[in-house]
Amino acid sequence: MAELKKEFKTLGFENVITYLNSGNVIFTSDIQDENTITNTIHKKIEEKFKLDIPVFIIEASKLKELLENQPEWWGTANKEIYDNIIFIIPPTTYEEVYKALGKPKQELEKIKEYTEYMSDIITAVKGQAVTLSETENVSFDLDELVKRVNILMKHELKSAVVYLNIHMNVDSKTTIHGDVNSLVQVINNMISNAIQAYNGKEGENIDLILEKQNNNLIISVKDYGSGLPEKVKNKLFKEMITTKGKNGTGLGLYMSYSTIKAHFNGDITFESEANKGTTFNITLPL
Repeated sequence: MAELKKEFKTLGFENVITYLNSGNVIFTSDIQDENTITNTIHKKIEEKFKLDIPVFIIEASKLKELLENQPEWWGTANKEIYDNIIFIIPPTTYEEVYKALGKPKQELEKIKEYTEYMSDIITAVKGQAVTLSETENVSFDLDELVKRVNILMKHELKSAVVYLNIHMNVDSKTTIHGDVNSLVQVINNMISNAIQAYNGKEGENIDLILEKQNNNLIISVKDYGSGLPEKVKNKLFKEMITTKGKNGTGLGLYMSYSTIKAHFNGDITFESEANKGTTFNITLPL
């Protein structure tokens, strides 16, 4: 996300921190009007990256207030309860949802004042930005890596009725040093792409393969979908081109490639064949 960070700084923003895949950016600004900041950022992204994507701004104080008023069950080990959450993304309002669905059941908590910020929670959790730290350069093993991937992708996989198969063909205690959050986000982005490759078809499989080759760790994400079009193959990693058709921006893979290169001195390659599927390979030196 170095390029995005650089562009935010050209706008006069300070203390800029960016997060891969989620698109979250933390920064400080002397500008008080949220609409002015929103429009300025939207225009910059459109001009620099040729992307017309929505921009939402939330003040740190409001995010803090939201977290302080979270339901008692938020962040607990009971992950199944999240299947019953409705995230309300502006401009939809709580009143509109309440009118359509009726009064919540007594055993469920009703949140009104803070629902307008819940969309930010989605990206914050998936982007692992809740620590408000840009990197987490530590030593971690493959068990920890896979555990994080499983937790963050569980709901998306369950919703798509697609199965993730882990093939640990290397010692699970193999240690990697670097930004664990960024690596998790790169893998999750590839898994999300693999889910999209099935175009809504249920009961399909995705393989996450970890193996050692010479002095390198190879992490592969393999789907059995339709494969990538030739026009995508020729431009992949070179520019922001998406594998998801109209549903994607191309930002994820472009930034994934940059992250693996910059933070792990690694590489990303791929193989794809029409009607047989696509495999993305992350190569990390050990």
